[in-house]
Amino acid sequence: DEGTMSYRTFRAEIKNNRLSPDTLIVRSGDTLKLEVTAIDKNYDITQPEFGMHVPIAKGVTRKVSFGVSGEGKFTMFCQLCGGIATGPLGYLIVVP
Repeated sequence: DEGTMSYRTFRAEIKNNRLSPDTLIVRSGDTLKLEVTAIDKNYDITQPEFGMHVPIAKGVTRKVSFGVSGEGKFTMFCQLCGGIATGPLGYLIVVP
């Protein structure tokens, strides 16, 4: 329904330069709540289109939430690790 906002909560971890799960699916208009744990070293999770950049120290769980709008497939990556070319990579898929 039009004008109905939902919260989508995901838990993820980054280990061995891999984000797991690596794909999050949300509806346009939802608020994404993400808890990410860095298992084996310091990472960050960056998603430029939605203005997300969260540093995560080894062994720490960070929570982030933001509103999602539009539609499409958006890349999440670790800037600290060298960006999109080196991983870890994940995808935020926004559906109508």
